[in-house]
Amino acid sequence: MRFIAIEGIDGSGKTTFAKALASSLKAVYICQPGNTPPGRLARELISNPRPFLGTPEGKDLMTMLMACDRSIQNMELDPGDMVVCDRHVLSSYVYQGIDNDEGWVYNVHRNARRPCLTVLLDIGIYEAMGRMAFKKKDRYEN
Repeated sequence: MRFIAIEGIDGSGKTTFAKALASSLKAVYICQPGNTPPGRLARELISNPRPFLGTPEGKDLMTMLMACDRSIQNMELDPGDMVVCDRHVLSSYVYQGIDNDEGWVYNVHRNARRPCLTVLLDIGIYEAMGRMAFKKKDRYEN
């Protein structure tokens, strides 16, 4: 499987770039969290935070949901697919590494598919913040 991950800070244009690249390559576009049961739960918890997410158990839950989402997505892909992914393991290391032991987060994601190529979109912080100004903020973007 040819697997390309698109990473970057919020507001850098990851989704726009990933969708355009997938379209031009005639590749499968996926995002994380994705449309799997754990991915939908993770997206719901990110968009509508619950108080328990501030607890050590809640932080562990988010890390495990992201890893489960990624595993299910990988199992659903055909080995011959070309895939472009909007966020991948590096984002998990950043977002879940804020709240958890980095070694534990790395270990949870140790079996994640490794991209053939990771594209890191580089953008100035003020430009990214300007793009995010009118977007509804989630738990991590606040």
